[in-house]
Parts: sequence; C-alpha cells; structure tokens
Amino acid sequence: EACERTLLLRDAFQGQLEIQWEQFANALQRQFIRATKQDHQNPSRCLSRFDFGYLHHKFLDRRPMIRQKDYDNFWNWYGKCAQVIRYQRHICQLWQQGLIYGFMTREEVDMALNSQPAGTFIMRFSERHAGQFGIAYVVEKRSNFGTHLVVKHYLVQPTDTAAAKFTLPDFIRNQNQFKYILQFSMTQSGKPQFHRLLKDHALEPFYSRRNLGDTSGSGYDPLG
Repeated sequence: EACERTLLLRDAFQGQLEIQWEQFANALQRQFIRATKQDHQNPSRCLSRFDFGYLHHKFLDRRPMIRQKDYDNFWNWYGKCAQVIRYQRHICQLWQQGLIYGFMTREEVDMALNSQPAGTFIMRFSERHAGQFGIAYVVEKRSNFGTHLVVKHYLVQPTDTAAAKFTLPDFIRNQNQFKYILQFSMTQSGKPQFHRLLKDHALEPFYSRRNLGDTSGSGYDPLG
C-alpha cells in the first residue's frame, strides 16, 4: 500500500505542491486500471465520473486544486479501499461485474433502493470505515399503521469473513435477509442504471463450495 501511495504521488504531482483536480484524477485512473489488471485500451470497469465526483466532494469539497497535504487524507481512506479491490479474493471480479457499486453516499444508496422489494441490497465501501463494506438492504417494517419498506445499513465486520476461506460472497449467501442484488452498469449515454438479480444467480460462481449445506468447509452437512 505504501508503494502504491508513493507511485501515485509522484505520477500525479511530479514534484509540484499543488495541481488541478483533473490532473490528479487522470493519474488516479491510470493507477486504478493498472492495479486492477484491466486492459488500458478497453477496461471492463474503470473509475466512473460518479466515482470521481464522490471522491472530489468527500476530500476536497469540489475545490479545483489538490495539494500534497490533502493527499495524505485522501490516501488514508482510498488506499485501503484500493487494496481491498486489488487483493481480497473475488472483490476485483465483483467490482468489474458491477456487483459492488463502490463509492456512493448513504443518500444515493437510499435513492437507488427506493421502490425496490424487501430483500434487495447494494454493496459499497463504508464512508467512515476505510476498506470495509457496507451493505444497504430493504426490509419490511410493521407498525400500528400497517407495513412499509425501510432501508437498513449493515457494516461488514472482519469477523464476518475469513480471508480466502470464507469470503464476502459466502457471508452474503448465508444471510436470508439478502435476496436480490442490484448490479450497476452504465447506459450508452453515460447514466448509471441498476438491474435486480437473484443473489444466488449473481454470486453463485464466487461461492467457496457448491454444496450449500456445508458451511464449515469440512465436506459434511450440518446436523438437523
């Protein structure tokens, strides 16, 4: 992570103390495509203008210039997310297929999930916990006035997964409240769109074991 931090700093600033945001964004895009091993001429999913808009607002409040002293704050959060995409099992593939949205605010998540049925969810990076995933999902809430749909937000804990043995897709598979995943893509006009998919249809290729009854990895079914 420290090496990538230094390389991006050198490539973007080239010895200057302050540069235009657009210059920094171009260097960041080059590094992201290289780190995720995508075709430079035809990447499957590079950082979008919405990703850049999120980062620009979060760290610079949309100021036109970025200073080297702003960079440390940016990298302390973004760098951990980039490491997860690059090295955590399946995450890069999930990103490239649009099964992880990545960078979006809680308000944007709520808008994307508006009018979706109970059990629909989106995966994104937590805004406050660098390198951790938040899962926003729709649940049916009962009250004296009937039932209505609300959006809840769950922070995936390190104990929920166990590196290569029990991955993020494995964790999601075992949560009955997650039924449909929203897959992100871009229209030809450059607008974001979401497709609702059954989670097992979308994530089954990433599950660690085909036998869904075995959640321990022992090869045996649980009692019951």
